[in-house]
Amino acid sequence: MVGGVTTVNLVSAPTLTGAGVTVTPLSTAVSTAGPGGIPVVTFPIRGGDLSASFAGTTVHNGSGLRLTTSTGTVSLTNFLIDAASLTLSGGVAFGTTTLSNVALFNLSTNGNATSPIDLKLTVTAAGTATTAV
Repeated sequence: MVGGVTTVNLVSAPTLTGAGVTVTPLSTAVSTAGPGGIPVVTFPIRGGDLSASFAGTTVHNGSGLRLTTSTGTVSLTNFLIDAASLTLSGGVAFGTTTLSNVALFNLSTNGNATSPIDLKLTVTAAGTATTAV
């Protein structure tokens, strides 16, 4: 599966901004202002095997997000959505450290027809981000 995009509403952006974290798209990811000024980021789909019932994986190599504070930067890249395990994993880079295949977010459904999937930062990703910045 190649083509199309995955669109994410960064509803946590105001909280992150209030905490001194700036979020910017990397490489082929694109951010636009959505309703209420909430950033909407699109990530090009580069591969995967996703069925009509959303079983399988979606690959987003070559794009990501950069999280920056006054003390450091963390880059989250090359996302892989695994619908079976309900996780989004990817690469994490900070300073001279690069990690691959880190479980970044847990996915859950919310019943909202417009934006039906919620992303919740995993404990591992939160710990890595705290260490990095």
